[in-house]
Amino acid sequence: MEINWMLAIFMDLLVIKDAASYVVGTSTCTQGLMCLENNKVLHNNEITHTKVRSLLECVRDCLQEVHCKSINFYEDEETICRLHNETKTTKPGDFNSFSDSGVMKYYDFECGVEAPAWCKEQAPVSVLPASCDGEWEEVWPGFCVKLQDDAKTWSDARSECQAAGGDLATIHDQEQYDALVTAYKQRIEFSNAWIGLIRTGEYQWEWLDPSSSYENWDMSSTGSDQAAQACGGFYPDDYFGGIIKNTCAYTRKFICRLDLGT
Repeated sequence: MEINWMLAIFMDLLVIKDAASYVVGTSTCTQGLMCLENNKVLHNNEITHTKVRSLLECVRDCLQEVHCKSINFYEDEETICRLHNETKTTKPGDFNSFSDSGVMKYYDFECGVEAPAWCKEQAPVSVLPASCDGEWEEVWPGFCVKLQDDAKTWSDARSECQAAGGDLATIHDQEQYDALVTAYKQRIEFSNAWIGLIRTGEYQWEWLDPSSSYENWDMSSTGSDQAAQACGGFYPDDYFGGIIKNTCAYTRKFICRLDLGT
């Protein structure tokens, strides 16, 4: 994603007049559309809710989050960016008028049929390590993992894992799950830790590594589906534990995974 294209979008956003106005991307996403509606808000489909310095920063956050499909940008005493994994089109019943103080703006992005096809920044190519160093542990062969004790939102946790060269942990099977229980149960205690699992639709969840289809929901998450609980956590309780559905804006410990090179 070229920064000049991002700046061009931002400048165009400043002069959009109404909901029928669109900005067309001209660089890596030639089909990209950005639509604005004033004083409208999308409820129940939030990935993150964070303070930002500008609309440009909010747009960048969405472009870098693979599951982001729309944003609400709120300006009052604080400037808030809300990232959503749905749009007014996919969830019309959750799209409502906003009458609180301040100014609420809604934007959605349609650069492809599915979120991974959107114009996202590509991660730089890096050389994978041959062994686990420092805080990284080879809990199962071929991967390094580490539990971060400083609590963060799901999005911030993922950013920290990516900055270290990895990502939030994907679990592929029961053996890997059991290995994480053995390694980290005492440190997590009666809470849960973020892992690389996110809700993509009604009763639809995807791992950040799409090669995994592992499921092991904890007792509270089995059969439930709330759009507000769109991020997965690792809950290593002996009797009720498993993968737990949680609100992405909550702060939790988190588990990063780093693939080893061959």
